[in-house]
Amino acid sequence: YCHIPFCRKRCHFCYFKVYTDKDSQAIRGYLDALLAELTIYAGKPFVGGRKPGFVYFGGGTPSYLSVEQLRFLTDGMKRLLPWDEVEEVTFECEPGTLTDHKLAALRELGVTRLSLGIEHFDDHILEINGRAHRSKEIARAYAYAREVGFPQINVDLIAGMVEETEDKWKMAVAKTLELAPDSV
Repeated sequence: YCHIPFCRKRCHFCYFKVYTDKDSQAIRGYLDALLAELTIYAGKPFVGGRKPGFVYFGGGTPSYLSVEQLRFLTDGMKRLLPWDEVEEVTFECEPGTLTDHKLAALRELGVTRLSLGIEHFDDHILEINGRAHRSKEIARAYAYAREVGFPQINVDLIAGMVEETEDKWKMAVAKTLELAPDSV
């Protein structure tokens, strides 16, 4: 598990340690520290010489990172613990942070399971709960992800958000089924 604690905006329901005010220099400092810590673990007998079966990038918002930052991080991780035998690389994304360029880079970096933090499709519910993205960004990001050809696309939903009704929840589930993700 690799925690990326940066976000465009803090959701009102979030209780994770995240930062919305860091610049590229601060992010690079975090990535340097993360790789320094992994270097220590990779030198220990219980980790060194082993190859991960699964790699999971969570957050925060891992997709907040630029393509260059992502390459720096994953290249460093792969040097320390090679991914040549990995079964799955999962990467959490906020739809508004995704472009066709970034999605293509994620696939090139070895991501096999893209997890889209859609949470809901209703723009009012997204806004009142502090989400940074809106429904138009969901449609665009999902279409790009399918075009890139990720082996598995996951959709995350959150039930019981502020001002959600039973009808709005049913609509969110129906829209998810229309997308036909590989997992929810």
